[in-house]
Amino acid sequence: MIKDILNIKEKLKELSLEEQNRLTEEFRSFLIKSPQDFNNLYMELENIPADPIREAYSFDDATSLELNRVSSELKDSGISVWPKFYSKEKISALKNLANKCLNNAQTWLKSASDEFSIHKDNELGCEHLGSKDSLRTTGRTRTRFLSKKSEHRHSLINELFADLRINQVGRLLSGAHAFKGYFLFERLQPSSVSDRWHIDGILDQYKAMILLEDVGE
Repeated sequence: MIKDILNIKEKLKELSLEEQNRLTEEFRSFLIKSPQDFNNLYMELENIPADPIREAYSFDDATSLELNRVSSELKDSGISVWPKFYSKEKISALKNLANKCLNNAQTWLKSASDEFSIHKDNELGCEHLGSKDSLRTTGRTRTRFLSKKSEHRHSLINELFADLRINQVGRLLSGAHAFKGYFLFERLQPSSVSDRWHIDGILDQYKAMILLEDVGE
């Protein structure tokens, strides 16, 4: 099963976004048909050695203490909060960029022909994704910047990808190499409708969320 996944990932690189989406959905429905299929896949993944940590990161004492606290809380309770992770100025700049990307994403999604689709924004360098149903029920709009070896046109995004504190939390959690897959901007509106239960990926991962608005408990 793992070999099948690796083969299809190589094949996807040669296709357009529309063809990638179609083939991925077909492959998922063929490969994963029951909870037992998921169990079998996880068992295969457990037998694959993790990518080792080849080079240690260096942090000041205060940052190291916070990294240890956050990783310990994640292991114990599955959630942790790091106050003032970024300055107010950086949060404001990220919010401005997020609004530009999400406004474009919302305009595109309203006119999209498919119920769920992905669209590359050549103007801003991000990739919009979403479903028309989520937009109707929860006002959910999403856009992301994918991890690349080449630099993004926005210095803010490059700074996020270069922030090794996020990687280090993953290292402390898994004891192995950790990387950022992408950065996602998301806009939500208060709603009584919740997202359906789902699995984001089949590999070990954690989510680092940066709140761009003040929120209560």
